[in-house]
Amino acid sequence: MTRKAGAPGQFDVVVDGQVVASRGGNVLTRLLGGGWPDPEDVVAKVEALLAAKKANR
Repeated sequence: MTRKAGAPGQFDVVVDGQVVASRGGNVLTRLLGGGWPDPEDVVAKVEALLAAKKANR
């Protein structure tokens, strides 16, 4: 796993170069602390990508 610094307020989860989740919403939503992806959805997407990668070996 690698972490890289981004822009202030940026949040991206990338698996093998594919963006799995990002912080969404408009500027106002972000300023008010919103727009974060649902953690359960992010974990499910990461697990699905890893399972597909393992199946293709």
